[in-house]
Amino acid sequence: MRALDRQGLDPQAKEKIERELSTAFRDMKKQREAEEKQRKIEEEMERRRLAEEAAEEEAAARKAADEEDWAAFASNLRASLHLSKGDEAPGTGPDVVSAVELTLHKSTGNNQKEAIPARAQVPPVPTEPCSRPGQPSPCDSSAHSMAHCSGTRTRM
Repeated sequence: MRALDRQGLDPQAKEKIERELSTAFRDMKKQREAEEKQRKIEEEMERRRLAEEAAEEEAAARKAADEEDWAAFASNLRASLHLSKGDEAPGTGPDVVSAVELTLHKSTGNNQKEAIPARAQVPPVPTEPCSRPGQPSPCDSSAHSMAHCSGTRTRM
């Protein structure tokens, strides 16, 4: 750069120095642009990595909540259906009106399904006579349906 300030410098030498300086400054500018581009790429990769980690944590929390909900659902289902143990056969006879065998499927990791066998027994509905000895019959009421009076009334 000092050479360009000298008096009496050959014009061809001056042009050569200016070309070399121009090339050097252009190369420095390209290098800075490449470094800036690389920095932006690295920042974007870091943002993506953080977003993926957050998504993984959210998915793990959602999976744990789903597993908890599934366990509660299965427990409530077994309790509400009076399910027998998995190794017992559904009963038959006068104490059981109907028996149902169910297979519940639960998705596990690696796109596999876990089968959960369940059996439910429906006990008979308790009935009572339309009237008891010494008590008035509800069949005497005009709003009462006479259809059930053939002997028993279903208790709801």
